[in-house]
Parts: sequence; structure tokens; C-alpha cells
Amino acid sequence: MATAAPKTLGFVSIYPSGPYLGSGWASCATPITWYVDTGELTGTLTTAAITNLRYALRIWGKAAHTSVTEGGVIALTFDDANTIAHPIGVQQGDRKIYVKFVNNTESTYLSGRVMGAASPTSISPLSDEIVGGSAVFRTDYLQHATNRAVLALFLHELGHVFGLGHSSNPKSVMYASVSNTINLSASDITGINQLSKPCPASL
Repeated sequence: MATAAPKTLGFVSIYPSGPYLGSGWASCATPITWYVDTGELTGTLTTAAITNLRYALRIWGKAAHTSVTEGGVIALTFDDANTIAHPIGVQQGDRKIYVKFVNNTESTYLSGRVMGAASPTSISPLSDEIVGGSAVFRTDYLQHATNRAVLALFLHELGHVFGLGHSSNPKSVMYASVSNTINLSASDITGINQLSKPCPASL
């Protein structure tokens, strides 16, 4: 008699209901390109932050079966009302992720115990394909937290950019309370695979 596979503790889409429920990035040869604004960071913090971003985005890209490439350091503006970062004076292109570090005095949302925020910023309505995302992080957290804690925060928030909501699995990087977890759990990988979309013919 066959034994049922063990239940994987669940994940949830960042959109729990509505038209964007289950949205995810497409698995394409055309890479997702990420850009970062490190203007609020100093030298050593800049190097550490970019190193951790490279790792976190590479891990999520691999799990989502899509390549991720670094676009470089650019100037971004921060929209506090919507808690997103976007390019200054130009339209956000498809398959782009923008990351910005902000001083906690610049934001009403990023205060107290909230150290970062991230989400998709553009979704194709016909295919539920995420084509843009943003992540913002507080500079003071990077100044005082351990490198492992910073990496765990990056992984968690960038998981939201890839379409994941909070997991019920305490061992997941997407668990609601961010810990020092820096390895994707089975539920993280299952979730990102279930959200992944086929690549459009145009890509």
C-alpha cells in the first residue's frame, strides 16, 4: 500500500484574494534585472548589502527557475505612501526589481519593528505574470544587525517580490516573524514553483 507523501506546511500568495491571487514571475531565459540605490549607505555597509542581495536574488531566481542579473547602482525615488522604490523620471520596464535603502526618518511605515517592505509593483492582467517588483530596507537595521539577520530579512522581503505571502512553517524564510533562517524550506520552494508562470512567447 502506497504511503501518502508528508504534508508540506503551506504558503500563501502575497495576494490572499482578488484578481492577482496566485501571481508569479515567468520562467524565462530573459533574466530578471535588479537595480539598487545605496546612496544612504557607507562603504562597508554598501559592499555587504550588495553581496547579500546577490545571494538572496540568486536563491529566489533558482527556485523560480528563472535567471536573475544585476543591473547596477542607480538613483531611485522612494514613495512612502505605497512603500515602493522606482526609477527617477523613467517608466519601470518589464522584469525589473528595484531595491532602495532608506533612513527610517524618511518613512512613516518603516518605523518601530518594521525593517523592510517589498511587493510586486507590476502584474500582467492577462497572464497573472509579475513583471516588476520593489524592496525597501531601513539603513539603521543594517548598521546594528548581524550579517545573517540582514540576509534573512532580504530573503524574506524578496520572497514577497516573487509573489509569496507569509508561510505557516516556522522553518520557512517566509514565516511571518523574520528569524535568522537563510535557507529556503520545502514549503518556500513548493510555493514559488506553484506561482511560476510559463514564459510568454515574446520573451
